[in-house]
Amino acid sequence: MALHLPDMDALDLRTEVAADLSGLLDAHIRAPLGQVLMREAWRNRESNLRSALVMAVAAVETGAKEFVARAAPDAAWLVENLQSPPLHKILADYLPTLPSRCGQADFVPPIPESWRMVLKRGVEDRNKVVHGRDIELDADMIERLLATSLDLLYFLDYHSGYGWAQAGDAE
Repeated sequence: MALHLPDMDALDLRTEVAADLSGLLDAHIRAPLGQVLMREAWRNRESNLRSALVMAVAAVETGAKEFVARAAPDAAWLVENLQSPPLHKILADYLPTLPSRCGQADFVPPIPESWRMVLKRGVEDRNKVVHGRDIELDADMIERLLATSLDLLYFLDYHSGYGWAQAGDAE
């Protein structure tokens, strides 16, 4: 289920998804905002760890809210306008109650605990950074956060019914 990208740039276009993405572009369908923000985080990973951290967490929070809005349209207003519960609680407790549109499952499978723990740490570190705390950021932890965030975004896009996102799931 995990996507590992140690030697791959997140902007690489996989041949197997090029036709799907081309069709989306032709139909003027925008890329999910979570994916757009994730590309920005990925570009900053070597030059600015703080920016990569903040953007990766924003990407995941945005991607999770986008998914909820697609999977449960009646909840769209709530996730767009009210403060959400902590991300790790949404991932653990709420997402598995939502329908999947991938054709392989009726509901979204549970998010792996290892992903939730990496993302929880990322949110905690992001909060420290944006509230002005001077913390030492670990480049390896940021790489794990970026890879996990990308895994989760592909996972959510796949369960939204975007076939191209399955190619992002390497295992």
